Amino acid sequence: MLVNKKAQDAFNAYLTQAEREKTYPGFEKLPECSTIYDRIAVTRNSLDVKETYIRGFDLLISGKIDEAEKVFRIVYKQYPTYKSAEEILSLFEKRRRNYEKSEEIKMYILNKIIDEELVVPSRQQYDEIKRIIGKK
Repeated sequence: MLVNKKAQDAFNAYLTQAEREKTYPGFEKLPECSTIYDRIAVTRNSLDVKETYIRGFDLLISGKIDEAEKVFRIVYKQYPTYKSAEEILSLFEKRRRNYEKSEEIKMYILNKIIDEELVVPSRQQYDEIKRIIGKK
């Protein structure tokens, strides 16, 4: 591929953002002034959904609300049929309307996860959530 400075800057910006967000969705269309001379097949490393989902719960349990939301968005973006990620993201949306403090947000989401019996990846995390919210 041959590109000019403007197109190269677009590629560099994409790579910088992808590295920061840990997701590489690809370009919807190539930047202007890009000329393709040859094509090769590449294989992307797929997201380890379970590992990423577990990390999202760890962040949520530790009160890192914004980071947890980003992780659940990554899971949902790459696997939109993953129902649990979608349900948890809907809780983040609801919390924005009703709560401002991160501890209130965390408690709201954790209570909803237990009350609505959403999928929690490990028994240890499930027990920790119940301990935090005071339910037996």
